[in-house]
Amino acid sequence: MQLMDAGQPLGSLSEFAKEYGDEAFCRRLLRKYDGNVPKAAEKFKHALRWREQNRELIATRHCLHGSDERVVGADVEGHPILYTCLKNQMLAGSQCLDQK
Repeated sequence: MQLMDAGQPLGSLSEFAKEYGDEAFCRRLLRKYDGNVPKAAEKFKHALRWREQNRELIATRHCLHGSDERVVGADVEGHPILYTCLKNQMLAGSQCLDQK
């Protein structure tokens, strides 16, 4: 959390990006990386910087569809199950979002 304070690596990020970096998110990262604090901190920084860079996409939820994508059902919790086929890629690679 101190990473977002003024003068720290993430201190210059907007409130939009910082609001995602709450304590619950930190706990999820620590759990995912088995308590490895340096790894979790690196992923935390990466996530908040990604939010900063992709603010418009997150806020508008508007993106170009670049392949055959279909909702084919729902799981037991009601989340959509998507089918994606990249064989029929419709966008040039330079127009696609980085999936790292």
